[in-house]
Amino acid sequence: GEVGLLSIGFVSIADYGILPPALKAFRAAHPRVEVQLHELTTDAQVRELRAARLDLGIGLAPVDEPDLDFEHLLYEDLV
Repeated sequence: GEVGLLSIGFVSIADYGILPPALKAFRAAHPRVEVQLHELTTDAQVRELRAARLDLGIGLAPVDEPDLDFEHLLYEDLV
């Protein structure tokens, strides 16, 4: 995990909040890992994760995919 490539899918809203500080912290801790970003809808990320073209995705819940692991990162109110 100290060198290599990390391929991340994300929904566009993540670009305004959670993604920039997470990338900054990751790059500081792992400067030799190349990060590739892919703006994709949540369902497209699921397809890319299954095809092993993404290592992780930042999407919008709810997602019913029992064979994939999900972790809530942020809750936002809908207005």
